[in-house]
Amino acid sequence: RGCTGDACPYVLHAHLRVHVQVTEAYGAAAQAISLLRALGRSGDQGEGAVLLDVCSGKGLTAVLLSFLLPEASIILFDSNPDMDLAHVAVRPNLRFEPLDLFAVGALRTVDAAAATGSACVAIGTHLCGALSPRLIDLALRAPAVHGLVLSPCCLRGALGALALTLALTLSLTLARTLAPSGGARACSQSVLPVGRTRCERCTSWQGVAPRPDD
Repeated sequence: RGCTGDACPYVLHAHLRVHVQVTEAYGAAAQAISLLRALGRSGDQGEGAVLLDVCSGKGLTAVLLSFLLPEASIILFDSNPDMDLAHVAVRPNLRFEPLDLFAVGALRTVDAAAATGSACVAIGTHLCGALSPRLIDLALRAPAVHGLVLSPCCLRGALGALALTLALTLSLTLARTLAPSGGARACSQSVLPVGRTRCERCTSWQGVAPRPDD
């Protein structure tokens, strides 16, 4: 069944019984819509907008956005092309593209998808480990991406230690350390309008530095 407006999260709760995932998806979708409105580059129904659900899994956030923004183009990116995505096929404004964020050419793939609209917001929900700083890197360096909504998790090992040390040194929260204001406007917030200046701190993480052929 379709759902509209604020009724969507309640319909999803009732049918999927995955309350945590639904809450996260609805929060990410609300932030993405807020950012699109702030950018002022798309209509109320998502006309002209492209939303990239990066590391989407089965695409709960993307499906929700397909109802909330029926005129937007929403692309699911994930490294697993073998998932059952029958639910994606029935939504006219959804499509799936396989993508490994660390593959050669990932930047070109993201930027090409983003460039198909007049406004693009990338979304990453529950991105584990090095995936979060890698998505920040790609979003900052893709000219056609105008904003980023990110919910990172699982910063462990050497990467987590590096992020924590840097946060303590700079007296910043971990979120601000991952997306410092030198590379994006208002990046201390969960909605990150991406600026055109580049931030060296965002692209110098061990293991996620930009490749020459990106």
